[in-house]
Amino acid sequence: MAAAGRVAALAVTGPTRLPSAPQLATLEEQGFAGVGALSWIGIAAPAGTPAAMLERVSAALAKGFSSAAMKAKVLELGCEVAPDMSPRHLRETLAREVPQWKRFQAETRISIN
Repeated sequence: MAAAGRVAALAVTGPTRLPSAPQLATLEEQGFAGVGALSWIGIAAPAGTPAAMLERVSAALAKGFSSAAMKAKVLELGCEVAPDMSPRHLRETLAREVPQWKRFQAETRISIN
């Protein structure tokens, strides 16, 4: 929508500028240190799924997202492929971000109604 001129892009919320919009500064570059958010997608499996199966699925996803065509499509959408798509990394991301967003929701009283 920003590329089409329907909205004005103000900042990148992640820690680095996007390759698809290098002219767009990050929030931190604009003086808002410690503010920001990254969008991410995770895939979950039922509790008790064997570790070998989790690693197999993780490896298949990493292989698929490492292709030049997939990387180009992801960049075209204004996103980036995560350098680490391991189950461990997703667990660490959830452990860090869930409490952060719970605090944010409590402090701002934002709700989905």
